[in-house]
Parts: sequence; structure tokens; C-alpha cells
Amino acid sequence: MGYTHLVARIDNLLEHSDSDLMEIFEGSTTCKDGAEIRVHLECRKAYGDVFLGNSNCEGFSPITGCPGHVDKPSIPTKMVLLLRELEAKKSSLKMFTVHSMAQKAAYQDAINLINDMYKDELGVYHG
Repeated sequence: MGYTHLVARIDNLLEHSDSDLMEIFEGSTTCKDGAEIRVHLECRKAYGDVFLGNSNCEGFSPITGCPGHVDKPSIPTKMVLLLRELEAKKSSLKMFTVHSMAQKAAYQDAINLINDMYKDELGVYHG
């Protein structure tokens, strides 16, 4: 949806505690705990990697880092929080009644509307 850009020095990440590493990588790793993340980072460092980035960074190099990009606007924090809240409410509904199905559809409509508004905003920004 939005443009997320993460570039971190592996050495800086290794300075964090295992619990901090688990929190930093929450939702983006299959590792069971921070100690496993630490082992992965140490292996990457031993391999010669200096930076850790994500797949949204075009041209990213684990040795030299980010090549630089034209700035893109990020999703406003309020929008992100609203989307998360709507997704949580939608996910919590069970599909047992017509009423709950209608509520779920209404939440999805709201999510789609917010996403469309953001896309329109990007269109104006990029001209």
C-alpha cells in the first residue's frame, strides 16, 4: 500500500537486546525469538553484509545500502491507525449472521475508501 523504506546497519541492530530485536522485526520474520534473529544477523555480518533493507528499496545492496530515491509521501499516521482499527474490527466478526456479514462489508468499504483516497493523494503529488 504505502512506501515503507527500512535501511539499518547490522552492527546497530546487534547492539539491541533479543527482546528489542523481536519487537523490531515483529510481523516480518519467521524466527521464534530474538536470539534466532541475532544468529541470522550475525551470519549476514559474517557473510560480509553491512546493511539490512527491505524489498521496497529498488537497487538496495547489503554492502553499500540504499542508492537513494525520489521521496514519496508516507501514509499519515492517523490513516494507518484507522486502517488497523478497521481491519481488526473486520477480522473479529464471525460470518454467522446477515448482520455480521453486512458489518464486515461496511468495514471493507471503509478500508477501500481510505485506500482510494490515499491513491488519489499520490496521483496529485506525482502530477
